Amino acid sequence: MCAYDASKPVNGSSLVAADIRENFRALKEDDIVEGVAALGIVEGMIGTGAVTEDKIGTGVITSSHLAYAAGDILVISSDAEKIVAGNGTWRLMKSIRIAKSGTLRIKFDCHGEAADRPAYFKVYRNDSPVGTQQAPASATYVTKSEDIAGWSPGDTCQVYSYENAYSCYLQNFRLYTAYYFEESVITA
Repeated sequence: MCAYDASKPVNGSSLVAADIRENFRALKEDDIVEGVAALGIVEGMIGTGAVTEDKIGTGVITSSHLAYAAGDILVISSDAEKIVAGNGTWRLMKSIRIAKSGTLRIKFDCHGEAADRPAYFKVYRNDSPVGTQQAPASATYVTKSEDIAGWSPGDTCQVYSYENAYSCYLQNFRLYTAYYFEESVITA
């Protein structure tokens, strides 16, 4: 077996599964990572795990940085206004697919038809309720915020609404974390 080869592929072609497995095996053998799952890669799929901090250098990136943690950095948003007529059942209003595991801060603006006819809103995960029922007694938008743990890659974060006869209004459905996961322009 050979040591990890950072130059693969040298011919400009794509890596094949065997090359990927061999490089990860070599990373483990060379003590660069603590097991193949430590990189979160199993057969080319992204999962969870920890990168050894001593191999990163300064230790600035830790395993906690690889997962969501509730904070105020915007990950993704669905801002357009959505109006759904109430029919006496919980109805899906918006959904966002999750890419990582962890805890997210979930915010959205919502309201019902009138202050005396509040609509009800709740965060769901994969069509199952996980959030606190929100009932803004207002005919204008009110921002709701909730930190929810237990997200896994591939989960769907959703907002459902409930009203018997009147409309439910939702906008600015946003997910936040504590760490930056991609580059962003600071000054343009």
